[in-house]
Amino acid sequence: MGGCLPGTRVDTLLDLLSWARSPDAPHVFWLTGAAGTGKSSIAASLVRLLYRHSILGGWYFCSRDQKRQDVASIIPSLARDLAHVWPSYDEKQRTSTKGKPVLDIRDQFTVLLDKPIKA
Repeated sequence: MGGCLPGTRVDTLLDLLSWARSPDAPHVFWLTGAAGTGKSSIAASLVRLLYRHSILGGWYFCSRDQKRQDVASIIPSLARDLAHVWPSYDEKQRTSTKGKPVLDIRDQFTVLLDKPIKA
């Protein structure tokens, strides 16, 4: 995973850290821009920054790489990250799935994220 060069995008990363810490901020930050403008570098640096501040729940980067193209892998990947960060979530998730495979994306969201988080 790449990232911004040291000393670059400092203001942008501080704004993003402020957004991440704010309980009143929108739950999604949509980072947009033309190809090659540094969106992936900013996102990678943000992941590191959130991790250092112990506020990273999980992350997932999409790419043209065959392994990262499959939309069906996003929710299970995030669920694994959350289970690593919060043992109580891991326990609730295991109870929620009861060893059954979850195939449909809507079911993945409900069973792997929504129900365990609410519990």
